[in-house]
Amino acid sequence: LLERSIGSRWEEFITKNLSDKSVVNFENRTIDWNKLTNQDIEFLANLILQFLLRKNPSPARLRRIWESTEEFFKELESKIIELADIKQERCKRLRWNNIQIDDGEYEDGDLLFWADNNNVYLISSIEKIGKKKEFKLKKSGEHSSEIITTLKRDEAMEITYKPYFTILSPTPVSWQFIVPAANMPTLIENIQEEYYKKFRWVYGKLPLHIGIVVQNYKKPLYVGIKALRKIRRDKTKWQDLSCKIKGKELKERQKTAFRYQQVPETNSQCEDFYSLYEKTSGRGKYHFHLYPEKEKVWLDTTANSPETDNFIIYPNTFDFEFLDTNTRRNDIFYKNGKRALKLKSNRPYDLYQWERFIKFKEVFFSDNKSSSKLQKLVSEIYSKLEDWKGDDESLKTFVLPAFVNILELKNKEEKDKFAGLFGLAKFEDFQNLREEKFKEKLFMVIDMFEFWHTSLKF
Repeated sequence: LLERSIGSRWEEFITKNLSDKSVVNFENRTIDWNKLTNQDIEFLANLILQFLLRKNPSPARLRRIWESTEEFFKELESKIIELADIKQERCKRLRWNNIQIDDGEYEDGDLLFWADNNNVYLISSIEKIGKKKEFKLKKSGEHSSEIITTLKRDEAMEITYKPYFTILSPTPVSWQFIVPAANMPTLIENIQEEYYKKFRWVYGKLPLHIGIVVQNYKKPLYVGIKALRKIRRDKTKWQDLSCKIKGKELKERQKTAFRYQQVPETNSQCEDFYSLYEKTSGRGKYHFHLYPEKEKVWLDTTANSPETDNFIIYPNTFDFEFLDTNTRRNDIFYKNGKRALKLKSNRPYDLYQWERFIKFKEVFFSDNKSSSKLQKLVSEIYSKLEDWKGDDESLKTFVLPAFVNILELKNKEEKDKFAGLFGLAKFEDFQNLREEKFKEKLFMVIDMFEFWHTSLKF
């Protein structure tokens, strides 16, 4: 039973915690039973029980996890059109054959075309054409009035295509692809739903990370690919991905995942076997040395624990960056699991917070008036973050009235609704936040604005 400890950090841990270092001789695989004290016996009994109960991942099990994760990404790829809600009209384009024209990009108003080897393609959405029957093509971006050629709608062929492509094919580690930015919000929601279906019992233990890079199609593709590599956060330690969560909130999250359970899974009590979490408060079903360098920890399910107990999970996350310049990719740098740049230190966000992003869009991008108010508010926040640098108390004192005045929050109901966008029960909770936590909420306002307005052009 102690064989598996040889040469590992467990060997050092066992030797360190015995009253006599020579009691267990790992080199000769012997135990001097006469030297064991009652304390040694209790320690080794607990550890041996843990080794008996713990089912280490065998090569076969690791392979199953590897293959099931790869299968998950491949399934997503096979139905990405549906998951991203890309309409059929968006999967069609027009092509004119045998047109004598130089290769390159052309335009007719808002419509864009691409000429290649005497073929001309409409690269704008076919929905934008309307009832237009004729297109007068000018060289794109040259501000010239010279019409290069005229194309007729009824002379075009209607062809189908897939408005996405894969950069890095699905592997158990990652999958990188390009889709229209406007479809990204729907894709995020549906990918999260697919995750719950596939990995329902291990939510919070096998985390999914979604990294989003938004780039203009005219920008060099290699810049976006380099940014995608960085937003994978490969060099982040797994310990930095953990977070503490109340049992009540974890139960709420599990409800979404567990609704996909099958009857045989319920009868087999899968939750008791696959949904054990480390606890930081309260007792549990198991008390193990999970980490040799730390004290013993309690493990249990949320079903067997009070809602006030704290658990450790590894949540699903999402991060994003808008590449308005090529050097913006340098902003993507992680320290202790979070973005190192102070203004973006909230990223990546827990994917469970995606609902707040959606509500934020519904409130501030439903009409031009709300959007303009928000732009003014964000400008004020940027300005005051610079003006009051190092004086967080004054920053808080100034910004709170700005929320009310600029957004015209006229009554308590409107104020509380605004606070709810950031996970607060009422507006007064803003006033009670510590200065550092208050700044986190300001950064969240900026991030939500950057995501919807700057990146996706809402």
